Amino acid sequence: RCAYVGDYVWLDNNNNNLQDAGDVGLNGILVELYSTSNLTTPVQTMLTINDPRDPSKKGYYNFEVCQVGDYLIKVKKPSTYDFVSPNQGTDDAIDSDII
Repeated sequence: RCAYVGDYVWLDNNNNNLQDAGDVGLNGILVELYSTSNLTTPVQTMLTINDPRDPSKKGYYNFEVCQVGDYLIKVKKPSTYDFVSPNQGTDDAIDSDII
């Protein structure tokens, strides 16, 4: 079976390091999926888009992975933004895992 891995790239408008009310997704951000067995060539790439299930949500990315293995995701940060601090708060569904 295949698996899906994805989430949102978002702008933390209130600077609390959590994806919550008032924060907006960012479209057009390059996201790359790598196999840990080859960290030089991405397995898949995409630009963030509106979520097909809810077009009002921007910043969506999703990869379909059919080969068993370990993977990592790289988000190519535009120079005008900084990453939030990862693993903040107690709800893993609304924090960032980018390190």
